[in-house]
Amino acid sequence: MTVPPVAPDGSVPAEPRKRSGCGCLAGGCLFPSVLLVVLLVVGFFAGRALLRNKLPEWQDRYPAVDLAATILRIDLDDAASPEPLERFAGTEDPSSLPKWVDVFPDPASETFTLSEGRVTGYQRIDGAVDEVAAFFRDTMSGGGWTLVEEAEVPGGVVLRWVSGDRACAIEVVEDEPFSEAWIRCVEGISPVER
Repeated sequence: MTVPPVAPDGSVPAEPRKRSGCGCLAGGCLFPSVLLVVLLVVGFFAGRALLRNKLPEWQDRYPAVDLAATILRIDLDDAASPEPLERFAGTEDPSSLPKWVDVFPDPASETFTLSEGRVTGYQRIDGAVDEVAAFFRDTMSGGGWTLVEEAEVPGGVVLRWVSGDRACAIEVVEDEPFSEAWIRCVEGISPVER
């Protein structure tokens, strides 16, 4: 048995009030906690609606907001989800390549997907990016294609060509000690789609 301490004047001090061992629930903070969660949820949806309306204006007015939105990839338009891309039946037989698609001869490896009016290909080529790009410039120009855009990309170049209702994009990039050529061609496009 414990004897309570006695004060110098002979009185026994009152014992401190004991709290229940239930923690937050008994201490009265349940209501404020629930209220905080509800306010955060409401604030999230209200803030999202405000951002949806104001973000384009803020991006035009403040370049830093545009940069931040781009870095964070903020896309608030959930009204319309993108339509799934249509799948095309095709083959992977390189011997079925249309005659109008130029490819590098004797690559180290290659793979193609061919469907009606579409060609997607990859070639791993033993040669420098400049040599491979020069081959495609010469071959495509000689085949009646018009170079409409040439853009440098990290470690390579992208060449965009048109010929009648056909278009090709050829990306040549470095992959030491090889170069990679990514070939994407379509047939049956209108000038607007280029």
